[in-house]
Amino acid sequence: MIIIDKSSFISPKENVYIKEGVSLDQKIFRYTNLSNLLMILGSKKETNGQLFVSRKSSFSDKKEKEFYAVLRCLASRFSPVSEKEPDSISEEREENGKENAEIREACKLCTSCWTYKDKEDYLMWKAYSNTESGLRIGTTVRKLVCALDAGSYEIYGAKIAYGKGIPCQNVLDSMFNKAIFYEQEKEFRLYINDSQEERNAERPIRLNINPQVFIEEITLSPFMGGVGAKVMKDMLSSSYPYLKDKIQLSQIMEYK
Repeated sequence: MIIIDKSSFISPKENVYIKEGVSLDQKIFRYTNLSNLLMILGSKKETNGQLFVSRKSSFSDKKEKEFYAVLRCLASRFSPVSEKEPDSISEEREENGKENAEIREACKLCTSCWTYKDKEDYLMWKAYSNTESGLRIGTTVRKLVCALDAGSYEIYGAKIAYGKGIPCQNVLDSMFNKAIFYEQEKEFRLYINDSQEERNAERPIRLNINPQVFIEEITLSPFMGGVGAKVMKDMLSSSYPYLKDKIQLSQIMEYK
């Protein structure tokens, strides 16, 4: 596992660490699709489903890649060479080299992205769930933590910090910082800290999760036709009775 400083995190559950200052009652939402929801819901005969978590290295955004993460941290650490003794410079370079290696590894971690923007967002629907089978799952940090089985992994959760002037000097900074133009996403992010072998294999992770514990609401995509939305709602309510009063239609567009 990557060595991560836990001093600024609380641990509401074994192997789960949430950044200090994040309320466990904070509402969070995930824009996704029907296939991922069905994986979460699992078999009707079983209590648990699975949360599919992709590798950060597979994200389409180039600024999530390791090159940019290391570059940001290098810029934050920069100081005039003339101010330091040669031995000090050598030690600093060695330390920075180790830190950069850890940052590169952190860019390979499996990452689950949520938003704490409670109102529906048309652009987020388009970006993250632009299909007729799209949906938005709503829960709280507490319920998500309670429902997840970390197993042999460590899970780290925090809100993303946005801005140009935010220090980015270590692994944690690189994990939870993004450029200012992403600010409207209001992202809450989970990282799954796994083994070097698993990171090298670059496969996604499936975490066991109890859907009855964490799902508070499901909003169906505004791009779904009226008939399709009603069929989807009836199908989910019939197959999973505990969802009956939790499924709602999007308020963004009228269903025809």
